Amino acid sequence: MRTSNCGEGAATCITCLAKRDPFCGWCVKNSICTEEDTCEKVLPKTSSGWLDFQNNRCPNIKGVVPDKIQITTADFLNVSLENMGDIKGRLQCSFRFADGKVVNSEPARQDPHDGTLRCATPPINRLPMIPPNESHHLATLSIVAEGRITPIASTNFSFYDCNRYTTCSTCAKSEFPCDWCLESNECVAGKLTEDKCRKQHIVNGLNREGHSRRKGPQKCPHIVAPHTKLYVAAGERRNITVKAMRTWWSQLANNGIKSNMLFDSGELKRGPNNVLKMSIVVERIVDEIREK
Repeated sequence: MRTSNCGEGAATCITCLAKRDPFCGWCVKNSICTEEDTCEKVLPKTSSGWLDFQNNRCPNIKGVVPDKIQITTADFLNVSLENMGDIKGRLQCSFRFADGKVVNSEPARQDPHDGTLRCATPPINRLPMIPPNESHHLATLSIVAEGRITPIASTNFSFYDCNRYTTCSTCAKSEFPCDWCLESNECVAGKLTEDKCRKQHIVNGLNREGHSRRKGPQKCPHIVAPHTKLYVAAGERRNITVKAMRTWWSQLANNGIKSNMLFDSGELKRGPNNVLKMSIVVERIVDEIREK
């Protein structure tokens, strides 16, 4: 007696074929696990578009170029596909976000020779905002048939925002292709560096392509203190000298060097400073302590 519940626990092609049920298979056009006679096939009265457990060739996204973009920019994605069969009609790129929101691109242009899809990323006004204290969205990029919602194949895709990094070191070691503009103190997407960092000194991020003499967080300006902790007694006035490194001093000193003091309370204080012989001398620390 024929008894099969094909759809149970088989939301993807891989899990469907893994059931190894001779009556069940993956219906490519509808993206469901079902019996052959209920599958809407590409070519009626043939097996085209229905994969059984003996066919281990599920629709798949081999790669996406680029596989991440700065959220404030637009780009075209080249999506390489395999085992798609003879799906008729137009395909779309669909992006599903962690909050459940789904945003579809316009129908994609498909290369009939190599199966590559070229689809545009959605405009920023259709994308959800990146949450506070986060640098990116990790979305699920799916290929869907126009007018349908069930994915044929899926992979991960990132929308990032380099502006979320507020220090040179976090910007330069980001997993995304970001650059730090030294004079304006901002992190920008690599594609925007030429415009955003015009006539500035730049520290390139580790994930930027190409060779650079100023690449990575170790190339960021930083200070070296004589001790890991510096103590000042209450009521005592004391100058503290720290050595500034990687400042390319001759170029940056003319633009002014500022010093900040961050207290445990989270309050940021800006104090007067002097620059002398590659050192920053922070004065009036006692006044700041008395305020606490």
